[in-house]
Amino acid sequence: MHSIVLCGNTLSSGLCMMTLVMVAMMFCLPAVIRGKFSNPVRDTIQHQLQQEATKVLQEVVRGPLHGHRMTLLMDDDVEEVIRVDSLLVACDTVIHVIRTGAGGSGKFDLGLKASAHSKTFREKEAVVDDMDETISDQNPTVTGTMVSVINGKVPWPLEEPPVTWSSSALLLIQVNLECDSRRLLQTQLAERTPAVVLLCPVNSDQENSFVFRLLTWLPYDPPGQQLLQFGVWDSRVFPSFSDLFYDRFRSLAGRTLHVASDDDDAPLVFLDDDDEFEGTSKRILDLLSVWLNFTYTLTHGAPDSKWGEMENGTWVGLLGEVYRGNKDLTINYFTITHERSQYFDYSVSFHTEGFGFALPMPPEVPRWRNLIYPFTWVVWAAVGGLLIVTSSAFYTLASLQPLDHVTHPSYTIACIMKGLVNQSQNKLPRPWSLRLFLAAWWLTAYVIIISYTCNLIAVLTVPVFPTRIQTLQQLAHSDFRLCMLDYGEFVPDALASSSDAVMRSLGGKMDLVSVTDEGFYGQEDCGALVLDGKNAHTETYAYLRITYSDMGMSDKVYFMREQIYEGNLAFFFRKHTPWVPSLNKGIRFLTESGFVQHWQKNLMEEFDKSKDQEGKESTLRPLTLAHLQGAFFVLAMGLLSGFLAFLLEYKLGDVTSVYGPADTTNKHSTILTLRIIFNPST
Repeated sequence: MHSIVLCGNTLSSGLCMMTLVMVAMMFCLPAVIRGKFSNPVRDTIQHQLQQEATKVLQEVVRGPLHGHRMTLLMDDDVEEVIRVDSLLVACDTVIHVIRTGAGGSGKFDLGLKASAHSKTFREKEAVVDDMDETISDQNPTVTGTMVSVINGKVPWPLEEPPVTWSSSALLLIQVNLECDSRRLLQTQLAERTPAVVLLCPVNSDQENSFVFRLLTWLPYDPPGQQLLQFGVWDSRVFPSFSDLFYDRFRSLAGRTLHVASDDDDAPLVFLDDDDEFEGTSKRILDLLSVWLNFTYTLTHGAPDSKWGEMENGTWVGLLGEVYRGNKDLTINYFTITHERSQYFDYSVSFHTEGFGFALPMPPEVPRWRNLIYPFTWVVWAAVGGLLIVTSSAFYTLASLQPLDHVTHPSYTIACIMKGLVNQSQNKLPRPWSLRLFLAAWWLTAYVIIISYTCNLIAVLTVPVFPTRIQTLQQLAHSDFRLCMLDYGEFVPDALASSSDAVMRSLGGKMDLVSVTDEGFYGQEDCGALVLDGKNAHTETYAYLRITYSDMGMSDKVYFMREQIYEGNLAFFFRKHTPWVPSLNKGIRFLTESGFVQHWQKNLMEEFDKSKDQEGKESTLRPLTLAHLQGAFFVLAMGLLSGFLAFLLEYKLGDVTSVYGPADTTNKHSTILTLRIIFNPST
């Protein structure tokens, strides 16, 4: 009343009324915004919707998301309609909670209190147990499943997600009837997440009751068919994770994927005789393209002719093409490493391999020694000892016989030796004890002879080499240096900086050869050093074998059994590529079913066969005099020994017989003959 009187005394009535209206709006509008003067019917509907949304969220957490790592993204306006602490307690599971809104875009709110059933992000994701503690990490890492509750405005992390966020699934729940599904499903976080589902509330047939539609976005489908509604939430219909999250990349709808590849990476990627791409990785990609309905392009190498590593803070080579978005993926020889995982997405591993070593084949041992190689020195010693023991036992047993018979040592040794050289016995001893003894010995000798003969056949036809270097420690202690093509691989730096003394020693002996555009890109230079006996050539194991086969040097080198830096091969993609899990299903199937291993083995065999058959129309390999050097050597030694023994007997003037007295007639005839030969004048 006072203001009216004052107004009436000083201003006209019209101007006074306008002033009063403006003052009332200034004081009352905030209250209207806060809902103090809201419509009771609308409040009832909103309350029912909030209760239904809370119930649905609890069912989802307890059902399809049970056992999964979860992060709950809450905006400040959501807390006006949903009590976060009560929700977490009702869900009865550990959930990471992130709150946004009050700090503005790019900031996380530091005022959210932690509950007994939540984890909040601090430095290194420490768990907050104190109810008075608050979130302090402004760049939390998010993995697993992200759940975002939306009440009107879109939280900024959906539009501009941090780089460290890499969720495998995104569940969006709208808690009001204004559900802009197309906008929500096309936010940046949704586009880079493999599985995305939006729960939008709509009125049901019952009064003041709501149901939540399940929608997702198929980015590669034709326009007009990208927004897909695939059901209404019911915990009985969607009991599992795979039931709830629709596979929106089950088909890439004919999209063309651009692959960064290098055609000099056999057997993974290479050019066949018709200059067409071939290889294990290419075959995997062929089947995946049919299964997921996409096409692809390949390249013959990186524009900078490098393989793929970080140089001066920049990725180069094939990985550089993928990192900068020029290509979608690379399928060459790249193993999963910690550094690469920070900048790229990668598929499941399809093969395990490392870096091998090619060394010069050592010269063959002298072939005259072939006769001793069928047995080891231990076996030879055992046979010699057995011969001595058996001869001694036979002589002792013959000496104890009551009947008069020949027991001269030379006779017993001859009987035993005949068994080892496969000779028959013309005169057997009469006592059965000696006959049984010889029968047991001849059976033993037969087994020894058969074993020796079979191994001798193999030794005569296959070259025998001295002991080779087969371990890293042996290689490090040898005089061999290492040789590798300088195409940007991590191996030289990794060896030089290794904490292992053996590996560091190998790194200190590394010689890098420049890449060329001719021949085998410079690999032949390392091959020449290997054949000179100066270096060991290191490269990925399968590629190393194929390269030496192509260069025609496979019969001049051998490959160490031990490898270094064995790793899991995988395809690499740009970070946050959403369709990687779909490709993983196919790669996992091809790997577990044995297709990848079968292709790898067949390609290696094809390379070996193609090179072995070049210039070799016949496989016949007759034995030469070189193979029989040992036999002629034994013959020469036997003739020499016999001649020396005869000269000794002649010098002593007594030639005896092991079976009886010497035949003097034959003796004098032989002596007369020798005198005529050596002294014709007599």
